[in-house]
Amino acid sequence: MSDSSRLNTEDSEKEFSLAEQALENERQLLAIELGKLLAEEKSLSVAHSQAKLAYRRSHSNQHGLLEAAAGLDMSKAGDRRKVLLEGESRFESFIESTVVPSYKVDKSGRITYGNKALSNYLGYKREDLLSGQMTEEQITPRSYQPIDSEHVKDLSNSLISRVWESERLSASGKKLAVGVTLRLLDEDSADRVVFLLDLQEIRQLEDDLKQRQTLFSALVQEMPHIVFVSNSAGCMCQFNERFYELTGVQPRDDNGFAWRDVIDEADLEKWDKLWHKAVSTNSSFSGEFRFNASDGESYWHIVRALPLVNPIAGQVDGLLKITIENAVARDVLEDESVSSGLWVGTATDIDRRKRLMEEVLESAHAFQSLADQIPQIVWTAGPDGRVDFFSNRWFDFSGLTREHRVGLDFALFMHPDDRKEYMSRWRRCVKTGEAFEADVRLKARKEDLSDPDVYVKFLARAVALRNYRGGIAQWVGTWTSID
Repeated sequence: MSDSSRLNTEDSEKEFSLAEQALENERQLLAIELGKLLAEEKSLSVAHSQAKLAYRRSHSNQHGLLEAAAGLDMSKAGDRRKVLLEGESRFESFIESTVVPSYKVDKSGRITYGNKALSNYLGYKREDLLSGQMTEEQITPRSYQPIDSEHVKDLSNSLISRVWESERLSASGKKLAVGVTLRLLDEDSADRVVFLLDLQEIRQLEDDLKQRQTLFSALVQEMPHIVFVSNSAGCMCQFNERFYELTGVQPRDDNGFAWRDVIDEADLEKWDKLWHKAVSTNSSFSGEFRFNASDGESYWHIVRALPLVNPIAGQVDGLLKITIENAVARDVLEDESVSSGLWVGTATDIDRRKRLMEEVLESAHAFQSLADQIPQIVWTAGPDGRVDFFSNRWFDFSGLTREHRVGLDFALFMHPDDRKEYMSRWRRCVKTGEAFEADVRLKARKEDLSDPDVYVKFLARAVALRNYRGGIAQWVGTWTSID
């Protein structure tokens, strides 16, 4: 390339660079001017809204709307327009002073006005709400926008919409649960006022209730007990599978009274009597009954139920929703809860305990029978040394009856000279657990009160029976006559 060509190229590049810099400077100046214009437009919009509001406050007619509405037909467009025009000024003055978060929206969804309560509730600056730069779409979660749009259609036939649940976005992006209702301001422009009701506390309570119900449902599913809810007529729904697992009944075949088919027939009369008492007095129900199981055996259960007193809103519905679906319509129980109440109860398998108790009683009877066959006086005492049982030979010997208290009263039948030594040894053995042995003279019964006291000498022996922990469970002893 020649020297002259190189110089021409360098000159062209310098000129292009200077032109480009000049354009950039001009663009920056235009951007600054545009920013000023936008700020001025926003200020003018806010000032216009405030001036308009102040004017309408000072010129609003408190009775104008009522006078305009008198004698008008709201089904006619002309009469509706008169009411709207008369009420617009007074209405905007009202929403400015109300504590209900409210804002005005035009047909395009642009927010043209927002009161102080809305600013405080959502956290937006007041000037932003008055600037006309915000849209309803900005403060409404996307999932609720179609729902809100459907409810706007209510205004085609009415000045005021129905109330519905929705959400709004705060300045920080937090979703707030609200109840929404609309009021049409102008039919031609379709301007409307939106009123918001804070539902956060209610939503929180609902969430807490759902969480508790979920926890309750998970808990009862793992419980070994039958858990049920019943109305006053005895129609039941089950919270878990235990009843169906025990009886073999299928939920689809349970009409709410399947329990009557599985309770032992001999126990039904007792159940009905106790249930009638609980319902008539709105009190608790409790009793022991035999349930016929799918394996052909009967198992003892203790059934307890408590009335649901003053349930909070949604509690009954929430409880019924987590019951196992059977052939009962849940609304039957829900309706019953209002008129006669509901009982929530459990049935606990006590068959093993019941049978053990029966075995203990049988064993006690056998022990009593055996003790009465032995020529010695047989007695037992608790871990504390107090006698709790005597065989019949003691009552024959002493003349006492079974209604007489035992404990340590037997010491009164000892010869005064033997009593101190006997009781001292007995207390020591009770404390140490060592086998007990002592001689003692016991006073025999008198045929006649005037007869002199007659003492018979006995050899007393006792051993401790221990439980699986090694502690003393009971003392078993005998008095053998050695005269």
